[in-house]
Amino acid sequence: MRHECEAYDRISAEMKVLGAYGTLGSLPLVVVLRGLSANPPSALDKASRQAQEALVPLSENSVLVVAERSGHVIPYDEPQVVADAVRRILDAHRTGRPLANR
Repeated sequence: MRHECEAYDRISAEMKVLGAYGTLGSLPLVVVLRGLSANPPSALDKASRQAQEALVPLSENSVLVVAERSGHVIPYDEPQVVADAVRRILDAHRTGRPLANR
């Protein structure tokens, strides 16, 4: 967690560079978003959600998946959501078919 927090500003800057100089083209991309947050959502919750939603347009072959029962640590809260996302990416890559919204 410490490393993630320390990297937060750096990641944000790198995302801006990617957006400014290119995209992921048609590379399959599944963005997994947590479904649970503070009630009402804090400013950090809102900013985090906006940052993740901003990832979706980086690829013309992308989908947004909400892990409805997950907080910040989706792999622990709903590992099946993460596994399904990885399978969808691999399937799209192998078959050349675009990701389908489910």
